[in-house]
Order: sequence, then C-alpha cells, then structure tokens
Amino acid sequence: MQGSNSAPMLQDFRSTLAEFECIHRLFEERVEIAPEAIALVFDLQKITYRELNIRANRLAHQLQSMGVKSETLVGIYTERCLASIIGLLAILKAGGVYVPIDPSYPVERQNFILADTKIQILLVLDSSLDRLPFNTDLLKVISLSSDNENLSAASEEN
Repeated sequence: MQGSNSAPMLQDFRSTLAEFECIHRLFEERVEIAPEAIALVFDLQKITYRELNIRANRLAHQLQSMGVKSETLVGIYTERCLASIIGLLAILKAGGVYVPIDPSYPVERQNFILADTKIQILLVLDSSLDRLPFNTDLLKVISLSSDNENLSAASEEN
C-alpha cells in the first residue's frame, strides 16, 4: 500500500497494549480486596485468595532461586487439581512460561513436548513421581505437594 500511513494504526495498537495487565498482578489486587474469599474449589478442597497467593509466592521464589526468569519454560506434569493452579500462578509470578504436560497425553506426545520445549524444570505432584513415563535425569523436579519443606521455608512476598 503505497502512500498508506500505518502510524495511526500502530499507535492505537500500542495504546491498547498499554491497557493490559499481567494476570498475576490482577490476582494480587484481588488478594488485597478480599483475602479470605474462596478463590478455588476443587472436589471437596477450598482455598482462599490469601492462601493461594502465599503458596504461589513460595513456589515462585523457589523457581527464581533455580534460575527461572523472563521466558524460562517450566513444565507442569499434573492432572487438574489445586496444585496445578498454584504451579501455573507461581510460574507467571516468577516470570516463566507455563508448559502443560497432561499425564493423560500419550507417552509419545509427552516426550515430544519435552524434546520440543527443552524444559529444564518440571513441577509434579509426589503421587505422579513414580508414574513419569520419561527420563527426568536432565530435569530439576519440584514437588507441588503442600508438605514440601523447601516451599514452606520460601518467602511469601509478592
């Protein structure tokens, strides 16, 4: 398009982008407004915004201490559960990129995801550790279990 001036369109796009906020920042704002409100319900488990934020912050700090920063790929190998949401939120808070690896995927698909993304950190539930269908020797594996001592000692700060 000769003679076309794309500058106004580009300016509109940039102003639209400036209006977006990161989801974990919006979540932290919600924690401030209603910390004791129920954030998640799964089966018979419930978790408040405050508790979800604390657990995600602890994991985020552990991820950062392991080198997770902007655009670091971090895998989560869990079925849907509260821990998977905590892991997802923690990855975002740490600046990383969430890579889901669903245990119900065929083993070939799981191996393809691992090879394609070259993730170095994998979050798992303790109950999944003995069922991993792939070699974890080259991965740093972090337990998402609530009794993980490393997580309980980590900072709760946003």
